Amino acid sequence: MTCILRVGGHNLDIDTLMDSTELEVDSFWKKGERRFPSSDSNTKVNDSSGLRILVSESDMSDISAQMDDALKFFQEHRERIERIVSHPGVEWAVADFGAEIRPPGWSCFCFPAALAAAIGLVGVSLELSVYPTDDGEDSE
Repeated sequence: MTCILRVGGHNLDIDTLMDSTELEVDSFWKKGERRFPSSDSNTKVNDSSGLRILVSESDMSDISAQMDDALKFFQEHRERIERIVSHPGVEWAVADFGAEIRPPGWSCFCFPAALAAAIGLVGVSLELSVYPTDDGEDSE
């Protein structure tokens, strides 16, 4: 995963939001529909509706590039993002950065103040999803 803008709400009319946004929607989900329709064993149903917009195509192994891309994205599309976040029914908006960590399992990530400000200015929260990875080398 790379940096994704994810917005949603429990009473969000996702079709209206998608029709009104000028940004390209990567994917979406609808309240009441199955989360994994092709799964026979997982029959969980979405309790909200929402959409995902790709903010950065940089790999999760390069979080610095994701941050650079995200700063440009939030500065360039500020007004469009504000319209999405203020759309009726939107309850949350998150910029989710994906990052890899390697054994022994600790890492430190510093988000530049300009990026945090640009994200916060439009009412979006910042999230970091961390994915453990094994690069194939012994960690001894």
